[in-house]
Amino acid sequence: MWDDIADKDIAEKTFTDSLNHMFDSMLELRQEELIARERTHGLSSEERRELWTLNQELAKK
Repeated sequence: MWDDIADKDIAEKTFTDSLNHMFDSMLELRQEELIARERTHGLSSEERRELWTLNQELAKK
């Protein structure tokens, strides 16, 4: 009984950690794309806001 609860807790923690890592990776990838675009073509005001927001969010981590 206790092992089942512990296994479920471990599985949930592993799943949550995996989702968080995947989300952070997506944010970092988008940040890199915007930085590359900024260097080659420049960014629109909307893209600059998006990059600023991404930078703020990633700085928290």
